[in-house]
Amino acid sequence: MTDFQMLGPLAALATSLTWTLGSWVYTQLARDYHPAAINFNRAIVGSTLFGLVILLQWQDYSLLFQQMPLGWETNFFWLLGSILSSYAVGDVFFIWSALALGFPAAQAIGSLYPLWAAFSGILISSQWPGVREWQGVLLCVGGILLVVLSGRKSLLVPRPRFGFGLICAFLTSFCWAFNGVAIHKGGHGLPIPLANFIRLSLALVICPLVAFIQQRKKVTLLFTWKEYKKFWPVMAIEAFLGSFFYVYGMTNSSLSVGSTLTSLSPIFALPLAIYWGQEKFSYSKGFGVIMVVVGGVVLTLA
Repeated sequence: MTDFQMLGPLAALATSLTWTLGSWVYTQLARDYHPAAINFNRAIVGSTLFGLVILLQWQDYSLLFQQMPLGWETNFFWLLGSILSSYAVGDVFFIWSALALGFPAAQAIGSLYPLWAAFSGILISSQWPGVREWQGVLLCVGGILLVVLSGRKSLLVPRPRFGFGLICAFLTSFCWAFNGVAIHKGGHGLPIPLANFIRLSLALVICPLVAFIQQRKKVTLLFTWKEYKKFWPVMAIEAFLGSFFYVYGMTNSSLSVGSTLTSLSPIFALPLAIYWGQEKFSYSKGFGVIMVVVGGVVLTLA
């Protein structure tokens, strides 16, 4: 793989880093806000910054709009599918699965999505992963599962809503896989700021609807000014840079490579959790991290 070809996988990997940082903030805010409200504020920050980029380069974009090829509507519907499968439907399934199974189990099953994305690449785009790509995907997914499940022996002990939670967890992983497919298809041929502006603008409409449908009552959508002042730098990094890296990574990598490298936030979050006393180090977790590092190197160089 040439240096230029490595930019796509490296951008996908950077997505995991920005999401690790963002999820630290969003976890704190989730105590007081509905997940759809958190996504709504992410979309406000991201769409505003991408809109400013488009305005600053308006001459280039005005020419692009005049020369927009026929069939661009297909891109729009793929980007709509991306938002529905991530910010809306996928997140709802994840919440339901976490409530029924517990967060670690829901996260572990949701993290299987690179496997479904790899199979989707075969079916939709005839992208047949090579042996090294499959090795990298399996090492990364296995390492993530080991880190998430390590030390939690009773994690999948049946609960009152165990079957429902299991179904929702697998539906979450399918939705997250489809998100990668939709970005891979919908972002192709569009400037990254425009693709992100479209998808995040759609999120501004969809997220309030999701909150209302799920809660059936008024939901506080906007963060307070104090929270914006405290968290906006991290939100800008995740919603703007993270979205930029995600679309670039998914449109400049195969589905198997891009999806896997964007799923590694549990690995980056582990050292922080150990440092803050939220997790304890174990050899099994250490081995899981090594598996992911090796798998990531294999995928980046594949």
